[in-house]
Amino acid sequence: MSNICFHHGQKTLARRRIPMISIDGYEYMCSKAFPGGMYVICKYKERKNCKFRGKLINNQLTISRNHDHARVSDAEKIYNFERSLYEEVTTHHFKSLRIIYDEISLLHHEAAIHVTWVDIYPKMLRWRRQIKPPIPNSIDQYINLIEMPEWNMYTSHNQTNITVITIEDNDHSKSIIYADLEFLRSLNNVFELYIDATFKVVPRKPAFCQLLTIFRIGSRFTYESVLTYFSINLAPHLHPLAINTDFERALGTAIERIYPGVTHTRCYFHLCQAVMKRVKKLKLLNGIYENDARRLFLQKLLVLPLLPAEDIELAFYWIVSTTVPVILIYFKKLLKYFHSQWIRRTRPELYSVFLRVFRTNNFSEAYNKVLNVRFGTHPNIWDFTEKILILQELKQTEYASLQIGNQVTGHSRRRETLKNEIIHRAWDLYQNNQFGIPQFINCVSHLINELKNGRAVEVQQVNDFIIGVPIGIEFIVGEHITDCVVCEQNITNHICLPCNHWFGCSQCVENMRALLARVNANLSCPTCANVVDSFEMIF
Repeated sequence: MSNICFHHGQKTLARRRIPMISIDGYEYMCSKAFPGGMYVICKYKERKNCKFRGKLINNQLTISRNHDHARVSDAEKIYNFERSLYEEVTTHHFKSLRIIYDEISLLHHEAAIHVTWVDIYPKMLRWRRQIKPPIPNSIDQYINLIEMPEWNMYTSHNQTNITVITIEDNDHSKSIIYADLEFLRSLNNVFELYIDATFKVVPRKPAFCQLLTIFRIGSRFTYESVLTYFSINLAPHLHPLAINTDFERALGTAIERIYPGVTHTRCYFHLCQAVMKRVKKLKLLNGIYENDARRLFLQKLLVLPLLPAEDIELAFYWIVSTTVPVILIYFKKLLKYFHSQWIRRTRPELYSVFLRVFRTNNFSEAYNKVLNVRFGTHPNIWDFTEKILILQELKQTEYASLQIGNQVTGHSRRRETLKNEIIHRAWDLYQNNQFGIPQFINCVSHLINELKNGRAVEVQQVNDFIIGVPIGIEFIVGEHITDCVVCEQNITNHICLPCNHWFGCSQCVENMRALLARVNANLSCPTCANVVDSFEMIF
């Protein structure tokens, strides 16, 4: 039997390169080398706590302390098993190490009993790393390495060829573009683009910010440079009519410059996600689960983007004006956030998804999940590169399958399909003036809330909300939000306590507080004439 065994030592890289020695049923690895020989320790020093010590000179073993365990009777079988693993790992660059171990262990059953996956995995990982290029310290070094002929396997596999390009932005930051040019040229009749990013799968070295699908790095200059390169060099034949993204402002600015006139829709899911994050931050979630009226009120807020942009602000005020004070007080901090972020700061025309078939960026979000599963968290740059190549080859196969009419993804869940049918039916009624804002919000929020609660819902129930004449919105002083009763200019957003009747706008309430403090007098509610103890700002 050969003396070489496919293990490495555990200290320095130099010792790891010294082959393991197998003698008379025991295996030894180098502890320290000296001219003409080396000190050796038992392979099972850590696993079996073996205290063996000895030295090897001219292939003659001198023992200073004996083994603490019996000979391994299957040493030769173990050697053959590990040799087979080594050859498979170094031959099949892209094959999963776990799959390699499972397949080879079936051929070496007796040896696999002694060499478990947990034991051999670190060594297999080192073998795989030995046949990879060094980890680059910079993007330029990475590009230089990947262009070398000996590393061609990272950009070419079967019929897939990835072009790796680096571009520099106006702010001198760099972006790397991975593109299958032949695949891009094969795409026709593409009218919508979906853009999103993920952070977890990018390598730590060289330092990358994030991976975009198509892209996303962070600054307006980067967005513009990458989008420009994409539109001119990679896919000049694609002329999208609509682009769906999240709410990144720099990205929106770049899209307007590079694709003027395109319909840029922000993702409805991201808005709902942002609202729910604020709900959790304000610790409102448990109270919402316990109360159906609170759940329905929250659902009404989340339904607002389904309306035309010009109706969203009015609909928000209608929701608040027709909600009982106890619910408003519970949600007052959320309402302040929603009014500030989604009515004032982010204008409704940026997130209205009225009549949009695809209202979310979930295609990109789902793709990011695929990336996270396949790539893992922060893989090294060469694992990252080879996984991009493999993933592109798989997607090319899926695209070819789609071209002949096959389905490559699962069907939507019945609940999602039903929700879409409800929304589209409500849109039809809204366009035909059979629904006003109140009916639309009440109908869609109620039926979606019923679906979430697991209750039986049918599309025909939308018709139950049709009445003879659509309800218009008329604000009545005292009972609903209107122009401030004091200044008659601003929107009423404060209520009186303890009676909970609407009073006035922020500026008038502050003026009233200052006046009452000066004259030391009481104020009566204009609706019920009760004494006002204090004011509560609702939004």
